Amino acid sequence: TVTDKKIAILGFAFKKDTGDTRESSSIYISKYLMDEGARLHIYDPKVLKEQIILDLSHPGVSEDDQVSRLVTITKDPYEACEEAHALVICTEWDMFKELDYQ
Repeated sequence: TVTDKKIAILGFAFKKDTGDTRESSSIYISKYLMDEGARLHIYDPKVLKEQIILDLSHPGVSEDDQVSRLVTITKDPYEACEEAHALVICTEWDMFKELDYQ
């Protein structure tokens, strides 16, 4: 179970080198994990915090209070991953290949 576990989500855009989130698989993955009670820490180098919150708060995706309780948007990938129980890479940003995962 992922209930109350910290899950790092790296990448929210639908593809690298863009801030476009339309039909991004990250939205659906995040919704599933939130429905299971996971605490999400999301980082994407180009997608604005407001866009991520908007996408996750969209009717049919999740409730506003669920997003405010379970989602944290971080300013760097290491912050998202710190003490995470799991890591999900949703967008193939080149920078994610160069991270020190230790």
